[in-house]
Amino acid sequence: MEPRGCFNCIKSLCFFALLVFELCSASTLYVGKIYPGFEGSQMNWIDRDGLFLQSKNSVFALRFYTSLDVNLFLLVVIHMKSSQIVWTANRGLLVRNNDKLVFDKNGNVYLNNATSVVWSTDTTGKGVAAMEMQDTGNLVLLGDNGSILWQSFSHPTDTLLSGQEFVEGMRLKSFPYHNNLYHYLEFKVGDLILYAGYQNPQIYWSMSTDDRRPPTKSMGRSPRLP
Repeated sequence: MEPRGCFNCIKSLCFFALLVFELCSASTLYVGKIYPGFEGSQMNWIDRDGLFLQSKNSVFALRFYTSLDVNLFLLVVIHMKSSQIVWTANRGLLVRNNDKLVFDKNGNVYLNNATSVVWSTDTTGKGVAAMEMQDTGNLVLLGDNGSILWQSFSHPTDTLLSGQEFVEGMRLKSFPYHNNLYHYLEFKVGDLILYAGYQNPQIYWSMSTDDRRPPTKSMGRSPRLP
C-alpha cells in the first residue's frame, strides 16, 4: 500500500474512533447530580428519548420531552413509573433538538434557543456547586454545604407533589386548551382562588366563598400533601 493511501486509511480510522467516542460519551445517563461545566441538547441523548439525569432511585428524571410538534421540545421533570410530567421549565417557549441546556461555571442553569435564553434559574454568583434530581421530584441547585439555593418546588407549573408546599403567591396553571383557554389556581391574600384564564381572567371558584369548606381560624401556609 502506498504511504498516502495508508495515511488516509489511518485518518479514517481515527475519525471513526473519535465519532464513536463522542456518541458514547454524549449518551451518558447521569444519576443524582451534575456539576458546573455541563451542557447538552436533546440530540446528545436521542438514544435515551432525551433523558439525561435521573434521581438516585430512578423515581424521577430530567429530560427533553417531545411536544405535539416532534421538532420542538420541553425540558421537564417526569415521574418514571407513570411517565407523568410533573414540572416544566420552558412552557410556551419550546426549543429545537440542537438547543442547549447549560450549567455554567458561575452557577447559572439556562436553556437557550437559536436567539435567546428561554429559561434560567438566575443563580449566577450564588455559590451553586451541583444540580440534583431528588427522589421527591424536586430539582434543586445545591451550595457547597448542601444547602438548597434554588428548587423547582418553589416554581410549580401544574402539579403538586408529596411534601411540596403551596404558599401565598404561588400559582398552578394548566396547559392551554385548543381555544387557548386555561385555568390557574392561586394562593392569594389568605384565599385559594381558581380562575378561568380568559383575556380578562374570571374567578371560577374560591375557598372563602365555598360553603363546603371546613371551618378554620385563618389561612396561612398551605399544609404539606400527604
